[in-house]
Amino acid sequence: MNILLINPYLTNATYNESSAPLGLLSIISYVREKVPNAEIEFLDLIAHSKGQIRQTKRGHRLGPDDHEIRQLVSHLEPDVIGVPCMFTSFADDSYELIDLLREIFPKTFIVMGGAHVSYEDDDALENSKIDAVVLKEGEITFVELLEAIEIGRGLESVKGIAFKDDKTGNLIRTSPRPNHQNLDDFPRPAYDLYDFDFYSKSIIKGQLLKGNRIGFLFTSRGCPYDCVFCSTKIMWTRVWRAQSAERVFADIQYLVAEFGVDEFIINDDSFIVDRKRVDRLCDLIIQAKLKINLHIQAGVTIWLLNEQLLQKMTKAGLYRLRLPVETGCETTLKYVNKPVDLKKTLEMIPVLHKLGLWVAGNFIIGFPNETLEEIWETIRYAEESTIDDVLYLIAQPYAGADMYTDYQEMGLLEQRLDQSTYTRTQYDTKWLKAEQIQDLKILADSRFSKRRLQRLTSPRYLATTIWPKVNSFRKFKYALRIARAFAEITFKNFINNDSQPMNRHSGTMEKSASN
Repeated sequence: MNILLINPYLTNATYNESSAPLGLLSIISYVREKVPNAEIEFLDLIAHSKGQIRQTKRGHRLGPDDHEIRQLVSHLEPDVIGVPCMFTSFADDSYELIDLLREIFPKTFIVMGGAHVSYEDDDALENSKIDAVVLKEGEITFVELLEAIEIGRGLESVKGIAFKDDKTGNLIRTSPRPNHQNLDDFPRPAYDLYDFDFYSKSIIKGQLLKGNRIGFLFTSRGCPYDCVFCSTKIMWTRVWRAQSAERVFADIQYLVAEFGVDEFIINDDSFIVDRKRVDRLCDLIIQAKLKINLHIQAGVTIWLLNEQLLQKMTKAGLYRLRLPVETGCETTLKYVNKPVDLKKTLEMIPVLHKLGLWVAGNFIIGFPNETLEEIWETIRYAEESTIDDVLYLIAQPYAGADMYTDYQEMGLLEQRLDQSTYTRTQYDTKWLKAEQIQDLKILADSRFSKRRLQRLTSPRYLATTIWPKVNSFRKFKYALRIARAFAEITFKNFINNDSQPMNRHSGTMEKSASN
């Protein structure tokens, strides 16, 4: 059986909005193990672009144009094609790609998987020319689907898929497949097909990382929390499952030895739920004297942190972390339904600085029922903290999240808006237009840049916050990179918004009004 798996292009996106295709690479490694006679072709359209942007009817494409895609696949004879659709914001990219593939391969069985279509399977089957959707966790389901296709067994026999009945056209969802509990059973992703050069260059540039060669790890699935904006609890359920510390360490050793990886980005939604596992992993890294850098991209659960664990994580290679605070407004925090203690978070940040860690924070603005004053509470909270860097995100209705339903019930989601993302929204809220929220984000970015500069005039700030980050040659060298990047960001923010501050009460741009 010939299989073609394609990581789709993105339209009007930045490289920071792309991610390593670990899901597809995990499925490939499982197919290799369970269906050894399968011939697998993998095409990562984002990496294939090598940084080149193509202009298409829908916008600037991060990936090859249709003519190039035809050239890349026309010589193949796939029996099955798989295309993921992870993000609601870019669902039309996957659908558009499938239309092209169906034109090229009219008789090939085409299947989709991923977070978005796991919740919107009816939309995918209605609006794209696919044959089936793999729902939620994909490895075992995809292999069983391949077996059913190969021997001509009915699709209804495969758990965890959706498809349309050939005769009636009705949507059929087979019985759900339980998530596999022991993640150590799955082989490591097919890293031999991963473009380390491309992703390392684009990610280091976009995220100011310390290493030279980047490897991604996804060591757990699921999240025990119940945040209103997140669809993880539906995709993986709230039952948290994790690889053992020994398995994670084995993958780290493999990536260091085989591919020269010196920085690891951990993509887990909830990496430190089991603190004993993290402690054990750090011990293994320290005992092996591995000189690696660690970065937990999705953020670290604030209320699970303690200084003893942080010291060990720092010794193992952690040099920066992200705090998913989400909001600085107590009213909004109740809506978000996340157990963040805003006061204790402010108390924890100096502890992180003392350990020499660079601290970033995620803050979300523009929830569907959030007022302008509540957004300003978040902006002020971020500015009053001593966080090194703030990422202001704009709330988005992602399929599968509770907030998606809220948008629908409030009449804010009559249709899905293509390419609306957490950095450039197209969705209005109950109180604000999308343009006002976008302007607020620009203003908040600019204000934080100014605030960061002002701190540098404080001797106490320099002694307690900056010195632990620069007190060795290696740290100082990295700090220079950070300083240069912050200076560029500050200059850009000043140019964008310095002469046009926003009136905090009206949400509109005014030359003379300020907060």
